[in-house]
Amino acid sequence: MGAQITRPMSGLGRIGKSICDLLLKLLSANIPGQMRYSFGGGEGEDSFPFISFPLSTAMDDLRVTDHDGQAEYYMTYRSDKVDLAGWKIRHPFDFKLKRIWGDGTPLQLIIYHQKTTSSPRTYLLQLQLQPREIQ
Repeated sequence: MGAQITRPMSGLGRIGKSICDLLLKLLSANIPGQMRYSFGGGEGEDSFPFISFPLSTAMDDLRVTDHDGQAEYYMTYRSDKVDLAGWKIRHPFDFKLKRIWGDGTPLQLIIYHQKTTSSPRTYLLQLQLQPREIQ
């Protein structure tokens, strides 16, 4: 489970990237499971910035039920650290995402399956959110 943007980050210079890299490394050390991230610039699926976690550690609640032989998934996620409606990070400090992504950059929430980090992703869900100014 993760999030990605579909264009390069525009407002992140060398120093900003180094600071973000350090913060993400600290964050990944405090989160159970394997967190992956990229600032983009790679090949194929890693060409755009993303951050991802194993689904079982990213969700508050994950249930699988059988409905007529089909698996149905129920997931819940809640965070007081991210404000998607306001398009900002709220913890450890208030930070507007448009400062590093630019204005109008959509965010894709994704769920995918990947056997190894070098194998291709099979996307199960891609939900695109478009930033809007809240009055």
